[in-house]
Amino acid sequence: MRKERVLIIDDDPDIRDVLDLSLSDYYTIFAASNGKEGLEIVKAKNPDLIITDYNMPVMNGPEFCKQLRRDILLRHLPVIMLTGKK
Repeated sequence: MRKERVLIIDDDPDIRDVLDLSLSDYYTIFAASNGKEGLEIVKAKNPDLIITDYNMPVMNGPEFCKQLRRDILLRHLPVIMLTGKK
């Protein structure tokens, strides 16, 4: 049986590691350090869920979501956006 695929996008490697360790028993995990890299992985790996940080260099979470929603083949993908900012 195939595991669902989750893409984690966060510029903090510690956050990526925590999410990976928490989810990898149940899901196949892919990781990216910014939204631009995340879009490339989405197109190549077609994840079932995306967890992204809000603030990142190169391409932030909101811009990543805008780009994702502009693509008719990708706009259906669910996104959870996280932030550590108060």
